Amino acid sequence: MAKQGKIIHKFPTKKLNQFIEVEVYYTKGGAGMFGGKPVSRGYYLSVMPVTETRTSDGLATMREVTLFCGIKKIIQEAKAFSQSKLDLIAASISKNNPDVRSLVACLLNDAAARPHLYGKAGLQLADPTDIEEKQG
Repeated sequence: MAKQGKIIHKFPTKKLNQFIEVEVYYTKGGAGMFGGKPVSRGYYLSVMPVTETRTSDGLATMREVTLFCGIKKIIQEAKAFSQSKLDLIAASISKNNPDVRSLVACLLNDAAARPHLYGKAGLQLADPTDIEEKQG
């Protein structure tokens, strides 16, 4: 499945150089990679933990992700990819968006339930108020 996306937010965690990335992306859909369940074609919102490490020479940043440690939600079905549509959707989603808060909270709960994937310390936001509902 081809994927075009844009990272729209990074929430720092208590672990050095680790973030919860929020991404909007488009996928052509088809059969899912694991389990074969159908994946709808369209734009998705996803969250996943990422660890970034600079090389000793400082010329590059390596990104480490853990398999099976992320959550996604379809936000709009679409037959074809449009960069302008992706940019419009990405620009409209703030870090206080209810879907973002919900997905991050779900990821944190998953980390607590599966320490064998996330480590003993689990996954904790550096600032838990990052995902609290803001009063208008």
